[in-house]
Amino acid sequence: MLQNSLPYLEGALRLDTLLTEAELSEDDSDVKAFKLVASEVEHLPIGRVREYWSKDALENLESDMERATIWAKKTTIRECESLAARFKTH
Repeated sequence: MLQNSLPYLEGALRLDTLLTEAELSEDDSDVKAFKLVASEVEHLPIGRVREYWSKDALENLESDMERATIWAKKTTIRECESLAARFKTH
């Protein structure tokens, strides 16, 4: 996500799932940020589900996807960097 090798919204949803599986505290600010993003974009076709949506529907939602991506980055970029530092492997 930080290096743009994965669409930001897709990465945010993956992180939300991984953070849940890691059983981090729900009071953790990094966790809260990604839970917020996941709840706000759950109606959008993100990731693999896009292949089941029609081309017209995807085109109609493109501006919503762009706005959601910008918002999600603003909302979680610090938390994303924090998680990268916290779980960095050598």
